[in-house]
Amino acid sequence: LRDVPEDDFDNFIMSPAGRVASKSNLPGLHAHYDPPTSSPRTSSRVEDLLGDSLLGPQDIAVLLQAGLTSAMKGSTVVQLNQRMLLDLIASQPKSFAIAVLAELGNDGPRPLASALMALCEVDQGSFKEAHRIEMH
Repeated sequence: LRDVPEDDFDNFIMSPAGRVASKSNLPGLHAHYDPPTSSPRTSSRVEDLLGDSLLGPQDIAVLLQAGLTSAMKGSTVVQLNQRMLLDLIASQPKSFAIAVLAELGNDGPRPLASALMALCEVDQGSFKEAHRIEMH
């Protein structure tokens, strides 16, 4: 976004995750994530807000939605994939989770509510009791 001239910036269409990353006044964004301090390079503002994952919020939202609507929701593979995606979200800054939710709710509040309800009902039968996430 730094290379976009200011006059073209008004005509630039951003995804919901991009709009979240462009906000500067979201409360508590850095409370969860401490960027690595051992790295000599300076990170950009977008990296600080959206973390260091190779998968972006839009990718995570698509993969979560695919797992939630899968015909094989109870399979071990789907459960493991959903768990890895949730762990990835938890390892990133809070703004990353906000951006994932923005992507899930891109079509409106109903799809977002539906996805959140489906996340609460994710089958975790393949995991030991100690490794299950309390979703309620």
